Amino acid sequence: MQINLTKFFSLVMLLSFSLLPGVTLQEAERNLDLGNYLVAEYHFNELLEAGDDRGEVLEGLALCLLNQEKYPELITLSHKYSNSSQNFNRAIAYSFFQKNNYQTSFYYYDKAVKADEASLIDISGRAWSAYYLGNYSLAYADFTRVHDSEYQNSSYDGLGWMEQNWKSNYSEFFVTLETEKTNYNFNYGFSRPNYGLSVTYNLNDTKLYDREMMSLLGTYKVGKFSFDAATMYADGDYDWLYSGYGIALRSNYLNMYKNFQSTISIMAGYASFEHLSSQQVRLDYAINNSKLRLSNGVSYVCLDYDIPGYDKEEFVYHGSISYKFLPYMSLSYSADIGKNNFTYNDLLIIYDNDDIKTILQSVGLTFSIKNLTTYVKLINKDFESKSLGVGVGYVF
Repeated sequence: MQINLTKFFSLVMLLSFSLLPGVTLQEAERNLDLGNYLVAEYHFNELLEAGDDRGEVLEGLALCLLNQEKYPELITLSHKYSNSSQNFNRAIAYSFFQKNNYQTSFYYYDKAVKADEASLIDISGRAWSAYYLGNYSLAYADFTRVHDSEYQNSSYDGLGWMEQNWKSNYSEFFVTLETEKTNYNFNYGFSRPNYGLSVTYNLNDTKLYDREMMSLLGTYKVGKFSFDAATMYADGDYDWLYSGYGIALRSNYLNMYKNFQSTISIMAGYASFEHLSSQQVRLDYAINNSKLRLSNGVSYVCLDYDIPGYDKEEFVYHGSISYKFLPYMSLSYSADIGKNNFTYNDLLIIYDNDDIKTILQSVGLTFSIKNLTTYVKLINKDFESKSLGVGVGYVF
């Protein structure tokens, strides 16, 4: 049987020091500097138990635990104490990162960066956390800072890796089946960390008429801000309504917290058809973490008809919830309360129909394996008309 001499002598020293009355911060720090992490950990814990929770004690204990890869103990420490020390926050951030809790990891790396704006290792850690959260514009900005620095180290420069491995193209097909009509939707898009472009073709095939719609959506991101612009053109057999065109603009702001992130969005949309036009202002607020997403919003909609005295003003309330109950499966519910005809949804695609009176709701199930995603959605209008939607999406 082989004996680990380092651990053996650490245990001997630990037993020896435990017989001495009290310890000092200097003793604990000296053992930390010498690499006697187990002994130093014991000393820092003794100081904490004696009521000494100075920043130096917390930082020293965090470094001891980090060097011993005791990530659960570090996470427990973060729940009990807070500290503005860069080393403390870096150690806590790395522990959460190792446990795949990228939201909290981002939070602590951000605190470490604020203590030293030039710390490349902390900027890189924040970038990797943002990347695994799907916030690619934040990751790209930090990776670029690391890459462009004269002091950059390839071991934590992720810009090249991100550009080579990030999946940035996708396609999706979705069909909705109703008694009176069938709706086909095809979407293709590509995106980069700071911008993206997608095109959607939609065919609405009813017993009375057909309608085709083309939509184009562009996105630009900078830091925590993003801006969307969408335009659409529709044409169909129903001459009273088509052809039509529209444009929508939206700005979004992302805020990062310790356990979740939130997004606030404001949108303005306009659409013009043969005998009516619509103006819409929409405000949304959403919060999410790795499993749960909640969103709610409100729209003010003004419909201007050619028929005198028939103009309408409506408030429409939007809400949705999505929960990932398995790593590859999630369940969602959404509801729009109010007469949201000729209004833009959260994807900046317009509802160009006139058959919703009170409420539009849907329940969906999403199943994802690697780059392939399938969707099943049950849609209900006014507790009467029901439709089934199925779709498939692929990222490549």
